[in-house]
This record gives sequence, C-alpha cells and structure tokens, in this order.
Amino acid sequence: MGLEKPRTGLIMANLVLGSNGASTLGGRSAPLSSGIDRGRFHALRGSADYIVIGGNTARCEPYEKTPCPLIIATRTMEMGRARENPLAQMDSRPIETILSELRADGQRALIEAGVSLLHIAIQTGLVDEFYLTLSTVEGDGNFFNRNVLEESFALTSEEILSHERFQLWTKR
Repeated sequence: MGLEKPRTGLIMANLVLGSNGASTLGGRSAPLSSGIDRGRFHALRGSADYIVIGGNTARCEPYEKTPCPLIIATRTMEMGRARENPLAQMDSRPIETILSELRADGQRALIEAGVSLLHIAIQTGLVDEFYLTLSTVEGDGNFFNRNVLEESFALTSEEILSHERFQLWTKR
C-alpha cells in the first residue's frame, strides 16, 4: 500500500482501531499504534497540504508540531498542546464547510480527527480515501461504527504485517 502523491482536492482520513473497535486507549490513539503504523501515518502526513483535527483531538493528542498547516475544527477556544504549534489555526465552521473549501482550493487534506468528526465527514460524502489500521491491542473508548464506512466505501487494498491489518477504503 505505497503512498503516491495524491491528486489535488483529495480528502483523506486516517484512523487506528483496537481489536474491539475502540479508537483510543487511556484517552489517546498512540497506545493502539505500532511502529509500522506510525511509519505509515507519517508517510501519509507527508502527502497532505493540510491536517484537519477536531477540538477533542487537539486537547488529547500531541499536536505541538506538524509538517504542514493544522486546522482545528472546534467551537471552543481551548486548543490543548496544539496552541504551541505555529502552523495551527482554529476554525469554528462545520467540518463539511472546511473540507469543501479545501477541496475547492485544490488542497490535499488529511483528517486525523476522532470518531465523532470522522463519522460526520464520511456521512457528508467529503472523504475520498480512508486509511484504517486494525491493531491487535484492545482499546477502551471512542468506538468507531464501521457500518458508516462500509455504506459508502469499498475496501480497495489490505496488507497484513505483524498481525496488524492496514486497509485502504475508497469512496464508491
């Protein structure tokens, strides 16, 4: 599943899920992620013009530094550690407005948000590619509804390494 430079206006999403469908362990996604997953994650980030996260992700995950501009879709002024990121900007508009604007401007965006924001982005039809890692570690919170993904996406490729599944889902 090599990453090529995506076409312009492409909206991608990335998520790691525990063996039980949870997207966090102890409030963070990192404990579910392996070294192989982290390498893929950073390669995917390298293909993006913008990273988009939600407010909860900004407050729970380490976003002090990103390789490209970071958009925090949030209605609150609390940014967590992301406030230290000189490339971070808050945007209180709905996620579908933010993503539509990025697409119209020909920008490649990577959504690294939590389950709630991802469900909305998927259901609005704005995500083109969804990179999913299925970990062998059991998580404890923020469960992802795979039915939301399977309704609009088809599994394009899957690679199994060290008992983890790395999947690419594309919009039908």
